[in-house]
Order: sequence, then structure tokens, then C-alpha cells
Amino acid sequence: MTMTRIHRTCSLALLLAGCKAYPVVPEMEETDASSSSSDGDAPPGAIPTSTDGDGASEPGTSGEGSSQASTSADASTGPTGTCGDGVQDPGEGCDAGADNGPYAACTDLCQHNVCGDGRVLAGVEGCDEGPANVDDGYCRSDCQLGVCGDGFVFAPVEACDAGEANGPVYGQCDEQCSINRCGDGELDEGFEECDAGEYNGTKRGGEVGLAGCDLDCGFAGRRIFLSSQKFTGDMGTRAGADLACQTMANEAAFPRWDRFRALLADSDGGPNDFVLPDPEGRPFILPTGLILAADYPALLQSGPGAGVTTTELGETLYKQQVWTNLDPFGDAYLVDPASTCAEWSSAADAKSARGGYNAIPPGDAAALAEWKSKKQWFSYANLNCVKSYRIYCIEAS
Repeated sequence: MTMTRIHRTCSLALLLAGCKAYPVVPEMEETDASSSSSDGDAPPGAIPTSTDGDGASEPGTSGEGSSQASTSADASTGPTGTCGDGVQDPGEGCDAGADNGPYAACTDLCQHNVCGDGRVLAGVEGCDEGPANVDDGYCRSDCQLGVCGDGFVFAPVEACDAGEANGPVYGQCDEQCSINRCGDGELDEGFEECDAGEYNGTKRGGEVGLAGCDLDCGFAGRRIFLSSQKFTGDMGTRAGADLACQTMANEAAFPRWDRFRALLADSDGGPNDFVLPDPEGRPFILPTGLILAADYPALLQSGPGAGVTTTELGETLYKQQVWTNLDPFGDAYLVDPASTCAEWSSAADAKSARGGYNAIPPGDAAALAEWKSKKQWFSYANLNCVKSYRIYCIEAS
């Protein structure tokens, strides 16, 4: 009897999906193995199979099924976002699209532009050197340029920086962030007469007609000045006049103030005896630094230029009569005490002494020529001892 049986090649899951059982060819006593598979057609309803290298078939692994699975996987993942597309993607701090940039609020790396990132935020940051930002450098830690007055010393450009305290105080930090000191090339009035910087002490760097600047920022010369004070013939002798000159020089803060003497003569002598040669070869100058003569012989021979016109206080005066008792060559005009205000100790109306004339005002060429030729700066007229006149003070050594 021939029996028909169902070949159960479908699992339960596949049966539920539509897989059908199909009849198996009845077993025959004699079977033609070659004819049973010759036509190669799968039975109706069979699931397509693929064969691996061992000839085994796997259900559901056809090319079409694999392609569908791959397409489904790609669709679920999606493309990765791009900086500059205007959409803030994961990992981006911002994305302003075309407005991104190294100087914008959102950088070309799609991150917020902050101080220290090495990108300058226009209008907010003056600079940004990233990790190189330092308060004493070109770009400060707050991303602003290091400038004089910010309170931070930008070395080696600045010598100091006291911020709002920068000012003209001598010995402290000025508005250019350098120390107010002798040798900085800047004149600090009230503390220095001159400052030629690196040329101090070299006789160079001064203006034409002016003495050079010494290492102490004073004019490199020996000063002559017209006294700001007036005196009668009673000055307490010539020694008292010398003391008056030293006091005025000291109050004017002249260096070597104690070397000043009054250009006066009496029976004991005069400037030809006490004005000594200068081993440094410094010229005679006014307090303004104007050169009057190269040395004492030149001062006697040619006179003090246009005159001793400046007081120790810097005041310029002309047409001033001056006690001297000097002849045109620097010797005593008279030695009789009656003609020297009793050796500069009397203000009696009956006594007199010789006086000079300090300078001719500009513009009177004829008077100036006579003044020079007759050496009237030393010897001009006899003066009454009761009246008050000025004196010349000279740095004698």
C-alpha cells in the first residue's frame, strides 16, 4: 500500500508566516535517484534557499533579503552633521552657518568665541594668544592689549606701570611707563637742569650755545648769576657777600653751591686771586645753561657774551647796576676803603664804590658795542653806598 506523508520542513514560525507543508513523493520500492531531482524545480510553496560552500541551504538568505536589511539599517542611522550648516549638532557649542568665523561669536569650529581660545572676538577682545596670554605680555589674560597705564608691566617695553598713579613725580613711574630719573632723556623740571640721556657726562647732546649735561643732570659748566637780591654797600665785608652768594645758590639747588663767591674786589684782592682754573675744562654759563665764556681768561678778555642777565631764580633782567669795585681787567678799581664802602661794611651816604652794568637790552647795537669794548659789565660808574644794587655770583672752583 502506498502511503502519503507530509514533509515537515517548515518550522512553526514559518508556517505561521505562510510556509506550507507539501506532500512527499511516496516511497517506492525501486527509486530512480537521478530522476527524482532532474528537473530542479522546488515544490510549490517551498521557501527559497541558498547553498553555502558545504551545499547546506539557509532559509531567508537570498540577495534580495540582504539588500532590504542593509537599506533599512542605513535609513535608521542617517548622515553626520557638518559645522557651518546652521544646525547645532551634538559636540557643537553653536552653529551660525555662514556667520561662523575666527572673529565671530561662533567660531569656525562651531564653538563659542571665548578669551583664551586663540581666536579674537571682534569688538570685545583686543587680542587672543591662547595659552600665551599673560598679564605682563603683549596680550593680557583678559584678552586686552598690554598698554601703558593698565597697571601691568609689559617687559621689556615698559620699565614700570602704576596704572592711574603714573605721573610726573620724580623717582616714580611717568605717563610713558618709564622711571622719572636722571638719564632717561626727559627733563624733570625742579629736579634736573638738563637730561641728554646716554650723552650725559660726554659734553654732547646739548643745544647749540648750551653747555652739555653732566652725570647728575646739571649743566656741565660753572655758573655765573645776577643776584635776585639787592644790597647796600654794607654786606658785612666781602666774606659776607660770598656767604650771600652761597645762600642764594643753595636755595636755587645749584650743585657745588658752596663754591660760589661774589665778584667783588677790596684791598685784599679780587676774582683774579680766587677764581681758579677748572681741571674739567667746563665753560662759564648762565643758570639757563647758556655758555658765556670758555674759561676765566676768555671771560676777562671778551666778557660774558650779551651779559649776565639771569638771576639764580631764572629771571632775566637788563640795565641793572651791580657792585664790583673792578677795573676792566678783573683787578681792584680802587683799594682805598673810602672808595670800597669801607671794605663792603658801610652804607654811609658819603662813601662810594665802583659798579658795573649787567647787560644792554636787545636792539641797541651801538650801546652794546660800547658796553663790550669798555667792559662795562665790570666797570661802569661810581655808586653811592647807601643805595641798593645787585652783585654777581660766580662758581669760583
